[in-house]
Amino acid sequence: MNAVLYVVTVLIWGSTWLAIKGQLGEVHPTASIAYRFALAAVILLAWARVRGLPLRYPCGCTASSS
Repeated sequence: MNAVLYVVTVLIWGSTWLAIKGQLGEVHPTASIAYRFALAAVILLAWARVRGLPLRYPCGCTASSS
């Protein structure tokens, strides 16, 4: 299982240069960062929804609650 996760990570990180190269000169870097983070947030929210994961930590689990 670890090998599969490693390969997936390598493929994702290794392919990001395609998106970056395609955006050079066409999209302002700040806008590019903003919509990549927005896309990642939507994907993570969808993943949490599908798996039924809560979006909040239970009380007492964060450093600021002490």
